[in-house]
Amino acid sequence: RMLLPLAERMLDKYLETNTFSHEQQVWLYLRVLELQGKAAEALRAVRGEWGTLIKVARERKEKEVELLQALGRLRTVNAGYAALLQENPDNWAYYTAYFDGVFACAGGSGAGGQQAEAAAAAAAGGEEEVDGAASTLAGAAALVESLISAEPREKAGNRGPFIARLELVRRAVSAQQEQAGLGAGAGDGAGAGEGGD
Repeated sequence: RMLLPLAERMLDKYLETNTFSHEQQVWLYLRVLELQGKAAEALRAVRGEWGTLIKVARERKEKEVELLQALGRLRTVNAGYAALLQENPDNWAYYTAYFDGVFACAGGSGAGGQQAEAAAAAAAGGEEEVDGAASTLAGAAALVESLISAEPREKAGNRGPFIARLELVRRAVSAQQEQAGLGAGAGDGAGAGEGGD
């Protein structure tokens, strides 16, 4: 870890006289920044001209979403995973990360969560406006249903959207049961506390 600032300085010095010309140089620079916890700088690099050196657009988008997640910008992360799912509807890792984000937003929804996201966006130097529908349970269900309907019945090669529908229902039921359990437990505790006085 002590060598990371040195590595960053060496790369910065290289950039004073040269520019990155190979994808591997960009990945090295991003890794050095990430290991130091400089996700905002890494995000600027991915979104800037160096990001164009990453040849596979999906890898660039995945790295961008990963960095946004490190910055705590859940709504933007969810929109990113929704876009990735449109491109690759059979990638289960995208579904699990997307559903994790949707349920995290649902648990911390409201103005406070949106204000925290806006503060994180400002700190990262980005003020982009994100459609919040990707971060709602209804939005997630609509996305999954659109991915299912986009798959021709006779082909049905992608199993991901069908399994994702089941996973979304499972998580929604589980979250509802947790809320019901917490509500009942809180009521029991309050009643017991009042009776003891």
